Amino acid sequence: MPWFFSLLMGLALLLFPQQAQWLMYAWAIDSVSLSHADDASMLANFARNRATFERLRTMVVADHGLERVDDTWCRPADPASIGLTGARIEEYRRLCRDVGCPRGVQCYNPERRTIEFIASTRGLHVSGSSKGYVWLATPPAPGDLVPDLDPIVAVQRKHVLLYRRVADHWYLYYDTM
Repeated sequence: MPWFFSLLMGLALLLFPQQAQWLMYAWAIDSVSLSHADDASMLANFARNRATFERLRTMVVADHGLERVDDTWCRPADPASIGLTGARIEEYRRLCRDVGCPRGVQCYNPERRTIEFIASTRGLHVSGSSKGYVWLATPPAPGDLVPDLDPIVAVQRKHVLLYRRVADHWYLYYDTM
């Protein structure tokens, strides 16, 4: 558990002793969800859902100007400004849920050379991590490619972006801040 969560928990217990049992219960439940899915389950999920991943990728390539669709927001905030309907955004959300990527899809490069499908995020944007699937037009640098992401996730290394090959152009990724 990161030090700041421990500090916050300690302060909360000191300030709210009556609610201590509930705080500890909430922390125990949340700490279970702090881990990302293991590679084996993600690889099996990709094999089951490859056609849907390809469908999503094709949609992102076609929808120029769309940068991110998350479960509750998208960028641009007004998809109509790039010619997309609310129904199209809902289709993205449904398909992302279907493939086990509730945090959606993102592609910030206009050439559509990197498309990320976010399976899970943990922590804060400035000190957290994410794991998911990525389609890359060109392979990652050899030093960024690993045979197994699980050991890196287990030790919670900081400031890494590593990949594990799944299929041609498709990879698992693990990214930390």
